[in-house]
Amino acid sequence: MFWLEECLVQRLRVVPGWLMPRLVQLLARTDGELPRRLGSERRPDQLIELLYAAQERLMRECLRSRKPARIIPLFRSTRRASSPAVLQARGQ
Repeated sequence: MFWLEECLVQRLRVVPGWLMPRLVQLLARTDGELPRRLGSERRPDQLIELLYAAQERLMRECLRSRKPARIIPLFRSTRRASSPAVLQARGQ
């Protein structure tokens, strides 16, 4: 992202060639569709938009992969909980 922003600051119309393979690789790891959308596009502002799309997809995947945590009981469940001594201690 830094290099793309630097291209905008320097008012470069196209992203340097050495950066393109890295961007394509990053986009491909995120979603197979993004490199196709990239095509021959090399304008920094358009590439930043594609990086934002990749970030959005990664965030959605992160949220989807979250599962409820496994519940760890603090106390063993025993059958003795309903014994007369336990019931008396509870006041039942």
